[in-house]
Amino acid sequence: MHPLFLPTMNFLILIALLVWKGRAPARLWVKDRHVQMRDNIATVAEKLRLAKIFHEDTLLKIKGLEVELAHMREHMRTDIQQMQQKGYLEAQREASAAILGAQRVATSFAVENRRQIIATVGAQVLDLAEARVRAQMHEEGRHGLAAKKFVESLGVRA
Repeated sequence: MHPLFLPTMNFLILIALLVWKGRAPARLWVKDRHVQMRDNIATVAEKLRLAKIFHEDTLLKIKGLEVELAHMREHMRTDIQQMQQKGYLEAQREASAAILGAQRVATSFAVENRRQIIATVGAQVLDLAEARVRAQMHEEGRHGLAAKKFVESLGVRA
């Protein structure tokens, strides 16, 4: 008999036991991982869809602001023409005040809108990051649990 025959047989028996006892826990782990990945992808896709909708709404608001600003400018032009009929100096003072007021309103509206956009997008980004971190922490915990179940299913005590 060859001197490596018994160690080789022992090794083959060990491999057969590992495959026999470890197949079910490994399949369960792969199935759970697949389901979790599918759910994570669906969640991220939904959040992306919502972010796109929010982005489109924001762009529409900005375009609406541009249109409103154009209307305000047009009204100011007509007001300026009417004021020029009353008197050049008086019209010039009122136009300056109207332009400053319009600029202040537009600036404050833009700042408030930007602040709301940043807060909303920031909250969504934080929610997504938190979900990913929680999923990763959960996954790391599941790997440890799956390994422990696998070892226990083999009947080995650590």
